[in-house]
Amino acid sequence: MRVINDRVLLKPYRREEIRHGSIVVPTLASEPIWEVVDVGDKVQHVKPGDKVIAPVHVLQEISVGGQDYAVIREDHIYAILEEGEV
Repeated sequence: MRVINDRVLLKPYRREEIRHGSIVVPTLASEPIWEVVDVGDKVQHVKPGDKVIAPVHVLQEISVGGQDYAVIREDHIYAILEEGEV
């Protein structure tokens, strides 16, 4: 599957749970993190493998082969996370 133009194909990024002793700290209060799977030919700032933050209200969610994905325009992505921030 490939996306075109200024679209970005994302998949949910599963963060490791945070524990303090035997207590699991929920991560639900924060924005979801997405991993970039593919980018269209007009995308300039993100590349496959990047972890990004994007609002869920503008995502077009799809399911292909049992895997959940989302498609979004590049200009709707809020931020690209650096290596230590995920």
